[in-house]
Order: sequence, then structure tokens, then C-alpha cells
Amino acid sequence: MLSAPDPMDHRDLLRRHVVELEQRIARARAAKDLIEHALACPHRFADCAHAREQIAARIRPGRTDPAADLY
Repeated sequence: MLSAPDPMDHRDLLRRHVVELEQRIARARAAKDLIEHALACPHRFADCAHAREQIAARIRPGRTDPAADLY
């Protein structure tokens, strides 16, 4: 893309990159929020209802490796 005379000729590709980056940023923020909650929560992480809800909300149904959905 950058080797083209005008990188803006690749607007569709750039738009897809923006969408992908926004998704990655959202996942990173969610992970950060969960970690910060775990640090402040008086409960063990495994016993925290909030943590369980947040994790369950990010696991796609039918996945055999739930950890793959978290990051």
C-alpha cells in the first residue's frame, strides 16, 4: 500500500484497517477494565460475579477455547 504513488488510492483497505484497530482497541480497553476491577475487587477473581459476567459476555457461543475470545 505505501509503495503506491498515492496511498489514499487504497481507501477501502485503510477503512478496513481502521475498523480492525477500533475492534482491537475495544478489546484491549475491556481487558484493562477487567484487570483494574480485579485489582480493586474484595472478592477472589473466580468468585467475583462482575468478572464472571464480563468474561461470559465476551465468550462466543460454541467455542471450545474461551480464552481465544478474551484478547
